[in-house]
Amino acid sequence: MKIKKNSYLCAVNENLFRTMKKLFVILFGIIIASCGNKDNTPEVVTQKFITAVNQEKFDEAKKYCDEQTAQMLDTDLKLIELPVNPLQRKEIFYSMKGTYDTTYFDIIINTYKK
Repeated sequence: MKIKKNSYLCAVNENLFRTMKKLFVILFGIIIASCGNKDNTPEVVTQKFITAVNQEKFDEAKKYCDEQTAQMLDTDLKLIELPVNPLQRKEIFYSMKGTYDTTYFDIIINTYKK
């Protein structure tokens, strides 16, 4: 005895399968495209942190660092006065000259939370 296939149901199942396949491919493409955010790469975050520190926007710089670095921003940079002159700022930020100030050595290094 042969069982007759209902051609209508087979056509519906094939169309449903094709539709689901297309939908899956589209959703997969959207998910992959949304993972390509370039704003949170280490290079971009580091650039934003350095820019905020150079502009003395320490509250903004805290968004881009961990708790220990944020605590250093709160304590260490409030102990010294940062110069306004760009050449003097460059000399402090890009050399070791600023570390020879006596107020720098008054900071207790191991007081930061771990």
